[in-house]
Amino acid sequence: MLHMIERLFALHKIEYAVIDRDWRIVEFSAHFSQLADAPNEVQIDRDIRLSLPELVGAEAALERILQQQQQHFELRSIARPSHPERPIYINLHVLRYEEDRSCDR
Repeated sequence: MLHMIERLFALHKIEYAVIDRDWRIVEFSAHFSQLADAPNEVQIDRDIRLSLPELVGAEAALERILQQQQQHFELRSIARPSHPERPIYINLHVLRYEEDRSCDR
């Protein structure tokens, strides 16, 4: 199933990272580091705020998402000037993720 989701994301140029309660990266997609402000910081068990400094100050929103008091958090049009002649802009979405355990039975 995860492979199918990755294929769907690729069609829409969507990259992702999964983080834990302490903001540490648990998993990330193949090209996620290309969208990071500091690509070399995109590593398992590293604080995602090192690679996405836009998340600094968003800790309260993450806590509300974890406590199911807020559905999601979004930052739009973040500039990534990796190519000065053609900067790219990304939209960042933070969502609560729970594994579907019904497949384990």
